[in-house]
Amino acid sequence: MVKEIFNNLIAPKEIQQKQAKYRGHGAEQLAAKSFHDAGANIYPEKKHLTPMAERDPNVKLSTMEIVSHEAAAAGIHSFDLIIKDADGDIRALVQSLIHTSDPGQYGVNKSDETVDIKKLIDKYNETHPEKPVYLIGNVDGVGFSENPHRTIEKMLDAFDSFVQINTMFKASLYMQQLGLTSGVRYIMLDDDYFSSEMKEYFNRKYIEPAGVTLVDKLPCSYEKSVRAGRALLIY
Repeated sequence: MVKEIFNNLIAPKEIQQKQAKYRGHGAEQLAAKSFHDAGANIYPEKKHLTPMAERDPNVKLSTMEIVSHEAAAAGIHSFDLIIKDADGDIRALVQSLIHTSDPGQYGVNKSDETVDIKKLIDKYNETHPEKPVYLIGNVDGVGFSENPHRTIEKMLDAFDSFVQINTMFKASLYMQQLGLTSGVRYIMLDDDYFSSEMKEYFNRKYIEPAGVTLVDKLPCSYEKSVRAGRALLIY
């Protein structure tokens, strides 16, 4: 009887949670790989290779310093990925929230935390205008549709930018727009996914500000191309 209860009630839930965790870490790895491929200085350095082996770093937002896990306290938050500049200073913090089912109260709490984090970042930036820090979201999953007003809508207002599985090309464009990376010259957006209206939106919002040209075919000469979500980045 106990075995049947475990097999029918407990095991399926554990498997479901494990699968959800793998999906979440897969999206984290994809984001880390996108920033790494863009040439960004990421931390943890191997997050794009072994996402589950790397502990999420804690950052003291009043000083933008990475602190130990034991030091967690008010004003200290963990992030899935950190982007540094050439001097080693923190310039962007990436927060990943992937919900494949109803996020429930957890999702509401995390979205509230995101709003609080953004306020602390803005406060830091007021006294450090020469090297502002940006908050980037990695947010995806049908679960957000269950409660958008109390979760995703609040976070989109707080993020300086965000990426999703199909729009990972925005990582390269945003890093280049901030001057943290360079090299992308052209971009091709997938015709079978993006409408002409969406292409125009991305061109105005992300592509042109990054100094990149939107094209519908590969140029005659280029160094390399990198697949990023539903687009091809051309160097």
